[in-house]
Amino acid sequence: MTMGEQSGPPESLRLLDAAFDAGVNFFDSAEMYPVPQRAETHGRSEELVGRWLRARRVPRDSVVLATKVSLSSSAANALCKI
Repeated sequence: MTMGEQSGPPESLRLLDAAFDAGVNFFDSAEMYPVPQRAETHGRSEELVGRWLRARRVPRDSVVLATKVSLSSSAANALCKI
């Protein structure tokens, strides 16, 4: 799911609710999600997961969170030239 671009906050929170209610407890996010990457949405996926945890008062020990760090395309290209 690319929360923050294809699905906005209300839909994203409903999807997270439905997943959690169905027994899902592993949530994988990254600053580079949503796709395609845009400066305006960079990190929004993680913000939405955090907003959901806080708003729903989900006990932190009841979920597993994963995240990653990404580079912009220009930074990644520069590293490839080293």
